[in-house]
Amino acid sequence: MQIGSTGLIAVDESGVTTHMPGVYAGGDAVSGPSTVIESIAMGKKAAVSIDKYLGGDGDIRGNLIESAGPGLRAESIDGFADLNRVRMPCISVEQRTIPSPDGSFPEIELGFNGAMATEEANRCLQCQLRFSISPVVSLPTKKVR
Repeated sequence: MQIGSTGLIAVDESGVTTHMPGVYAGGDAVSGPSTVIESIAMGKKAAVSIDKYLGGDGDIRGNLIESAGPGLRAESIDGFADLNRVRMPCISVEQRTIPSPDGSFPEIELGFNGAMATEEANRCLQCQLRFSISPVVSLPTKKVR
């Protein structure tokens, strides 16, 4: 991988193609810190380039698979609609202000362990089912004459 003068992965004018054929890079490794929107845009750019490299026309807008729709798995978790998000473990406030020897600061969020990730995925991947498990109840409205 070729590293540019900024210490980031070097890409050509497309913004995602490296000097190695078939190897693409994007996100913070290419641009440095950026917004989520910029990262998504770069990912789409890379997808177009990869599709063309693999012989496609670069049109990535279509749905490749049909959605299976909601399953009944949500009913196997009692009270799933009331489950709270799993809290992300973080370093202490004191640790956040201590720079490392290279002058950078440590990651604040430590990430989930396997059990936490599974718990959060089960909660999150089922949230859209709230509306199919129990209908949303609307408050009665007063008729205006």
